[in-house]
Amino acid sequence: MHRLAIGAVTLLLLAACGGGSGGGTNPFPTPTPGGPLLYVADSGNNSIFEFAKTATGVALPQTTIAGAATLLTNPSPIAVDPSGNIWVSNNSSTPELLEFAPGSVGNSAPVAIMFVSGQAVPGALSVTGMVFNSSGKLYVATGATNHVMVFTSASSGTPAAAQDISGPNTQLNDAQGIALDSSGNIYTSSLGSNAILEFAPGATGNVAPVRVIKGVFNTQLSSPSYVAVDAAGDVFALNSTGAIITEYAPGASGDAAPIATLSRAGMGGQMVFDGAGNLCVGALNPNPGGVLVYAPPITSASGPLQTLQSPVFSKPTGVFAR
Repeated sequence: MHRLAIGAVTLLLLAACGGGSGGGTNPFPTPTPGGPLLYVADSGNNSIFEFAKTATGVALPQTTIAGAATLLTNPSPIAVDPSGNIWVSNNSSTPELLEFAPGSVGNSAPVAIMFVSGQAVPGALSVTGMVFNSSGKLYVATGATNHVMVFTSASSGTPAAAQDISGPNTQLNDAQGIALDSSGNIYTSSLGSNAILEFAPGATGNVAPVRVIKGVFNTQLSSPSYVAVDAAGDVFALNSTGAIITEYAPGASGDAAPIATLSRAGMGGQMVFDGAGNLCVGALNPNPGGVLVYAPPITSASGPLQTLQSPVFSKPTGVFAR
């Protein structure tokens, strides 16, 4: 009965927020354009929610994008480009990448649809990780098809990648999350080989990583699904087995032990740093999920600065904040 009640409330709130095929007017306050927001892609109910960046506790979204016209199917991860456009991947579904204009609400159609295709073997590739740099370049990881690709800009259609890292020398094995450091080095989590791989900024083709964190004795890596790098160069990996975040010192390589670990039941969604150095993580528990935000400096003793839950959540796996 408890689960049924939650589901009923969720459906009512989604309808009020403009969810479902009918769209509708959003009854919640519209954020100031360009204001600080926390974006959540919910793969359980095919929605994008926008909250005030400081939202914590039980809160309702300020804006909801949902409905048949959106083409959202299992959306996650999510990212916002420098112009404020919202990009989301239909993970393992097509169309692959959808762009929504700033201010989109309710049953809004995407303004662009992008397909990701490899150079050597054309065909739509699943996007499991995505991030923009400050100039608008789009970086993606493609899961089990093992590509890390860089596009000069995101656009409709099937643009050619400016860089396509793929091949046996790359050591990619189910490339999941993706992140950049302040020097433009590219990091990805290799879930299938329990490794974090770092590539040079201009890397392309069948190239070896410049650094690998991997080992069976000390790293504590266990099916790493997302990766993030803070301003100091510390590398964070979200391990999907055990819901543990492991933090590595700048320059760490090989079978390096983490300098800190964070463990909280249910952590399993996208993990990103915002502009203030806060670490934002999607969490699948407590039911029906939420978002955790950790403030720097992050240590093994850190607790969440914010724990956001919402009755509209089902599976909030995609998270982004500026």
